[in-house]
Amino acid sequence: MNLSDDRIALKLVRPFELGWTGTHATHVHMPEDYIENWKNEIVLNGYLVIQDYGIERISAYSLPTDGKWNNKPPRSPRIRKTPFKDNKGKYPSAWERIKKAGQLVKTKYKSDRILLITCKNTEKDNNFIILLCRLEDIILRELKNKTDLKITSVIPQNKTISKVFYKKDKSYKFIKDLSERLCDLIQIDIDEDKVEDDFFDFKNIGDAKKKIKKLITLRQGQPKFRNRLLKNYSFKCCISKCDVIDTLEACHIYSYMGPKTNHLTNGLILRSDLHILYDKGLICIDENYKVKISGKIKNSDWYSQFHGISITKPIENYPNKEAIKYKLMEFRD
Repeated sequence: MNLSDDRIALKLVRPFELGWTGTHATHVHMPEDYIENWKNEIVLNGYLVIQDYGIERISAYSLPTDGKWNNKPPRSPRIRKTPFKDNKGKYPSAWERIKKAGQLVKTKYKSDRILLITCKNTEKDNNFIILLCRLEDIILRELKNKTDLKITSVIPQNKTISKVFYKKDKSYKFIKDLSERLCDLIQIDIDEDKVEDDFFDFKNIGDAKKKIKKLITLRQGQPKFRNRLLKNYSFKCCISKCDVIDTLEACHIYSYMGPKTNHLTNGLILRSDLHILYDKGLICIDENYKVKISGKIKNSDWYSQFHGISITKPIENYPNKEAIKYKLMEFRD
């Protein structure tokens, strides 16, 4: 999915918009200037991308917030629950899927700070994209430091974050990189039935092999970045010293946010199981390049052996200590 250079909107979804406060929610508000001709009824066909879950087709029904009740003109577009009577989209209702996806993210991360990003891809049709993810602390700090959003480290429940970024804006590149990173991390489809129907159909075994190969490639990391890291770490896992190439993956210390984070100082070579544990915050590397094992797995005979050891040093481009500091904040000791 290639993102276009069109405007990008960023918004913190408020709990009442998803019905989490006992309200009868039927829509999610959008920043005023994001949708062109937002004062009209508009159908936007495209994709919903959900952190760690997948991607699916959606149709978004945009209508201005009705201000007649207080004698004010219509204000800001909203993505509403139901289709228009004479103008139905091709796919399931975006709001219905946003609500479900928001609950998935909330349940997994035990957080109601849900970030919604709207953008477009370079396709002629079906180019509307909604990205939904948890507003992680590291992203919150980046938004605070690299955008003009006036936010603090602690966001009150009723705090509104809603802004449109244009290509000319200073913060646009960061917001676009963030959006691309979220798209890149999508590896599976949220609709499990759709996958199960044909993924391992014997008649389509050739296609299944291609899909499996693609999933492995995605997990192992961008080929160029991985190859450079493998050379830098002498083709061995920097923790276990495993030298079976097919099990080794390119691991970003600081989460991937575009090509600039594909730097050797921001990468490690890890065996696939250690990569998973690293991403989950159960294993980390401290500023002295020593391995720390979370208490949750310290009793494991297999993983406890790595606690306190020094990683294999790279040939050059040692891991960036600022990136390590950020990652340490996610460590679940």
